[in-house]
Amino acid sequence: MEENTTADLPQAGPHAIVSSIAKKALRSRIRPARRQRGADARKTAAEGFARRSAEVIRVARHVTPEGAVPVVLAYCAADTEPDVSHAMRSLHDAGVRVAVPRSLPGARMSWVRWHPDLDIAIGTVAPVPEPVGGEDLELPTHPVVVVLPALAVDAAGVRLGQGGGFYDRFVETLPAGSVLIATVFEDEVYPAGEVPSDPWDAVADYAWTPQGLRALDS
Repeated sequence: MEENTTADLPQAGPHAIVSSIAKKALRSRIRPARRQRGADARKTAAEGFARRSAEVIRVARHVTPEGAVPVVLAYCAADTEPDVSHAMRSLHDAGVRVAVPRSLPGARMSWVRWHPDLDIAIGTVAPVPEPVGGEDLELPTHPVVVVLPALAVDAAGVRLGQGGGFYDRFVETLPAGSVLIATVFEDEVYPAGEVPSDPWDAVADYAWTPQGLRALDS
């Protein structure tokens, strides 16, 4: 998804302007590096996410009340994003209810239940891979796990997204106790304080890389 810096600026105060400039600079470093990753490297990373999917399953089961079905809200990866599709299959096969987003006007999202045969195409609201058809998921009232696509995340849980604001708005509506997991490549996990942030930014509880799940000091 192309950058939308206006989503980083709900208030045009000095801090918001400085933060938006810093975010733009960091995105401009990470995006070219991602484009340089070859197909073999992306395939190896996808296999790594799948190998460590059991860690996400454990978190989902831990936050889900007894008798309820664990829910993981994931995403359909664009070409350069961390590909968690193989991991999603592992979650699905383990009985986790997996869903992926469909973009709506106003930087909102609805959710569609994912299964391995779900058709995917580029969306009409946002130029990202999204489900075609499928069964809408009514979000539960109990905690869920949200797998957030990210360009970077720091040790304090500050996540850098693409700038559209979809996830920052969505996570405000989640049930208390929900867990946020930012997916990045290993070299996109930064020391605390090195990812610029604003008060409205979603803060992740975990970083998920092909090497595993890492708790963050959020």
